[in-house]
Amino acid sequence: MTYIWKARFEANERAITAALNASQFGNLFANAFKNPSFVLPLPKDGDGYEMHFVQWSFVGPHTTHCMLTSLAEYKLHKEYAKPHTTLMFHQELLGDSGVVLMNGQLEQDVPLSVEEALLLVLNVQRFYGAMTASLSAERKLELLRAFTQGDSAFSMDKLIEEAASLD
Repeated sequence: MTYIWKARFEANERAITAALNASQFGNLFANAFKNPSFVLPLPKDGDGYEMHFVQWSFVGPHTTHCMLTSLAEYKLHKEYAKPHTTLMFHQELLGDSGVVLMNGQLEQDVPLSVEEALLLVLNVQRFYGAMTASLSAERKLELLRAFTQGDSAFSMDKLIEEAASLD
């Protein structure tokens, strides 16, 4: 099933696809529901970071969206900001097969490469899908919570450190 899903989008070089098992999606969904927005850093030409705003939308009983927008775009246009990357999680098969299919799209006219979009999506997975079995995962979840609560414990330096780490 995963192979067929990925093959469906293979011709689109700006498509992003994945298949998540029930445990992976359950963790991601629970954290997204509790923390519906966040920021993620994207390294730029070895010269600092560009921040991106993550927003989750629970549009129906079997569909969840994750939208990524540059923070500059979001600050300028607020809820009317155009996301550069949109991910859709399709939960229709979760009950029968224990699988959630994800497809996403990097928009055409954005100053972002597919590789940069994939790095952001990887960090969405690392922060929102973090399992609490490791210290690294716990640090990521704590950053999510601190951002959501407007807590002074949220640190941009710690965020960059966790996003850049290999664990």
